[in-house]
Order: sequence, then C-alpha cells, then structure tokens
Amino acid sequence: MREKTQDAKVILCKVLSSMREKTQDAKVILCKVSSSMHEKTQDAKVILCKVSSSMREKIQDAKVILSKVSSSMSERIQDAKVTLCKVSSSMREKIKDAKMLRD
Repeated sequence: MREKTQDAKVILCKVLSSMREKTQDAKVILCKVSSSMHEKTQDAKVILCKVSSSMREKIQDAKVILSKVSSSMSERIQDAKVTLCKVSSSMREKIKDAKMLRD
C-alpha cells in the first residue's frame, strides 16, 4: 500500500510539474501573442499616420494647383478685358473716321 501511495505521489508530482510547465509555456505564448499584436497595432498606427500625411500633402498640392489655375484664369480674363477695351476704342475711332468721311 505504501508503495502504491508512493507511486501515486510520484505520478501526481509529475502531473503537477507537467501542468506547471504547460501553464508556463501558455503564459510565454500569450505574452508573445500580446507583444506581436502590440507591434502590429503600432505598425498599423504608423501606416495610418503615413497615409494621413500623404493625403494632407496631396490636398495641399491640389490647393496649390487650383490656386495657380485660378490665378491663370484671372490673368486671362484681365487680358481679355484689355483686348476688348482696345477693340472697343479702335471701333470708336473707326466710327469717328467714318463720320468725318461722310460729312
């Protein structure tokens, strides 16, 4: 009976030791998983930050382009106004000359 009790104690000790090792392994695995998830979350944050920064730059570029287009259009409108004024002035002179010739 003592031998069987002793054997049972040895078996229980081995089982407990094995359970402790497996629990320890599980803790290590969970720690690695947690660390990996944290790293991936960090990577995702960096990627989102880069995307956000890139989008801001592209929006800024678009604003600059639109500003240049708007400025160019304003210049063309101004040029058209000047041309129309010259044409109008020239037509007035021709009408005046025609009236003088008629008289």
